[in-house]
Amino acid sequence: MICRYHQKAPTSWTALATAFLFFVICLLVGYILYGAAMHIVKVEDDFHEMQALKVRAEAVDVAKSQFLVTVSYEIRTPMNGILRMIALLLDINLSST
Repeated sequence: MICRYHQKAPTSWTALATAFLFFVICLLVGYILYGAAMHIVKVEDDFHEMQALKVRAEAVDVAKSQFLVTVSYEIRTPMNGILRMIALLLDINLSST
């Protein structure tokens, strides 16, 4: 009686095909991992750039606020004087005599 499930030694082409397939799979996995690593590096670089831009924007906002406070004070003081002078002129009864 012959056993049908007897394993034979793999032929040379089967061993080569298996080795080649293993090599291709390793290359694909390596390529995928490399792409993922490059994507992570890009995301981290973008994150650091966004943090730097946020710091710059906050500094610009502080400078803008200080400028508006200064300009508001510089404009408000003379305008108060002008408005008071106009109010005095309106309150004075000027006759044509």
